[in-house]
Amino acid sequence: MCIRDSFTSDFLKDTLTGEALPPVFQGHYRISPDGEKIAYLKRSSPFLWISKLDGTSAVEVRVEGSPYISHDITWSPDSSQLAFSAPNGRGSDLGVDLWVVKADGTGLRRVATPEYDGVQFMDPAWSPDGKVIAFTHRVYSDTEYESVWVVNEDGTNPHLLVDVAFGPKWSAKGNEIAVLRERVIARLESLLVSVDLGQ
Repeated sequence: MCIRDSFTSDFLKDTLTGEALPPVFQGHYRISPDGEKIAYLKRSSPFLWISKLDGTSAVEVRVEGSPYISHDITWSPDSSQLAFSAPNGRGSDLGVDLWVVKADGTGLRRVATPEYDGVQFMDPAWSPDGKVIAFTHRVYSDTEYESVWVVNEDGTNPHLLVDVAFGPKWSAKGNEIAVLRERVIARLESLLVSVDLGQ
């Protein structure tokens, strides 16, 4: 086993060369499925960074008007895109939109935005074919519950998949999604939902 520190700290320098070491990402990172790139959050920056796996060729992804990017970042199955959540700054209760960006940091686009203030789109999960993203629709309210929605990766056809559920995970074939549901207080159960991608 070979262990190496590709990312250590914004504030440390290599003791031999004097070069600044690549940034820490404090657990909020995702390695691309092809093993070529890594997406991460830096201690010194509230935005998303994408680099080669060794920390070189890093690019920053900023969402205009958003104070930070959520740790909900996930690669598409073919490693060509990332989906992530970012606050939109609307309303007294911060709403959160769903975004997609290419692996080189270009092509940033919003794929889903809440219908009203205070709603958060979190936990994005790509379908195995990369065409659909499932996510948690979260409302902090005593009268409304979390639900799982799906949207095409181009932002079309957002719709409810299953109510009173969160944390979607796709099956390998892409025909089912596992979600968590809280049927009674403090008791979570798993639910498997069949998905028709032709919707």
